[in-house]
Amino acid sequence: PFTMITSESFKGVKGKVWAYAVKAGDKLSEKINIEDFDNGVYDFRITGPNGFYRHFTGNKQNPQIVIKAMPEQSGLVSKKLTGNLIFSIENRSSSAVSIQIIDNKYKTATRTVLLKPKATSNLVSNLSKNGNWYDLSIINIGNSIFKHRYSGKIETGQITTSDPYMGNA
Repeated sequence: PFTMITSESFKGVKGKVWAYAVKAGDKLSEKINIEDFDNGVYDFRITGPNGFYRHFTGNKQNPQIVIKAMPEQSGLVSKKLTGNLIFSIENRSSSAVSIQIIDNKYKTATRTVLLKPKATSNLVSNLSKNGNWYDLSIINIGNSIFKHRYSGKIETGQITTSDPYMGNA
């Protein structure tokens, strides 16, 4: 089960909740218009199993980027999960966009990336020191409202550890 909630007023309802049930391997998508938020600012929190958490905030001044977070795979024929996370970020704008990837818990260095116009960048986050756990935010330099936070664990089928920061939030 996944739950999405907004703290902003959505179509006149503050604290709107969406609930979803999916099977392993299913894809889940939802299209929501920014105009449906009473103040033009969205703020979504999504929770799911095994520490899955997303927090998205933004407004009409968001950069024209599409972010996909996915597990890294290795191997040509027999794909295996590496335990790392890939951000595939498509810049749909005709201008370059500056972003930062910030580690909120595990102390890896902040990365600043200039996304070329009309191009896609694949950025790998190595999670091996964290037992495949992550808590990363992507911000747009120059837009203090835009922030996309991604937290959880990449499962590989191997035995790993509990979240090193469990209980130390």
